[in-house]
Amino acid sequence: MFYRLVRAIVSVALGLFYRVEVIRRVDDFGGPVMFVGNHPNSLIDPAMVFMITDRQVTFLAREPLFRVPVLGWILKGVGALPVYRKQDHPGLMEKNEGTLDAAANALKDKRAITIFPEGRSHSEPQLSDIKTGAARIALKVAKGGQALRIIPIGFTYAQKQRFRSKVHIEVGEPILVEAVAGGLE
Repeated sequence: MFYRLVRAIVSVALGLFYRVEVIRRVDDFGGPVMFVGNHPNSLIDPAMVFMITDRQVTFLAREPLFRVPVLGWILKGVGALPVYRKQDHPGLMEKNEGTLDAAANALKDKRAITIFPEGRSHSEPQLSDIKTGAARIALKVAKGGQALRIIPIGFTYAQKQRFRSKVHIEVGEPILVEAVAGGLE
């Protein structure tokens, strides 16, 4: 219930602020799905996933956001998972194993997750170096005997801070990650 309320409010707000155009190469988001996207607009990018699917999605978010008043409460309420980045918590990165396991378990339960493998938001026109989290989660799921689909998402903002500017969201062809026969976990 809380997730649906947050999704509805955020979707309306985004639709009022931006002119959103979504191009989909796939409409079936059922089963275990990992949405993987570029990250040009901080908290707005994960919120834009609400514009793509009605399905409940587990978001991975940098841990310091969970300590921001109100935002942290919302992130916990929608079931987001904390990521401990080297630049935020060099001594706590071992906690990421628990986050990766929780994300993999969500996929094994045929749920959906969203991750931004660049690990940071930025305004450069090209991708940043990709972190290994998405690949590690996919491998955990496949080795556990479950197939999943990785659905690439590209976000392009005409002017991300400008009212009524255009946002182009491209949902790409799914990449199938086959289950490892017999599982290895």
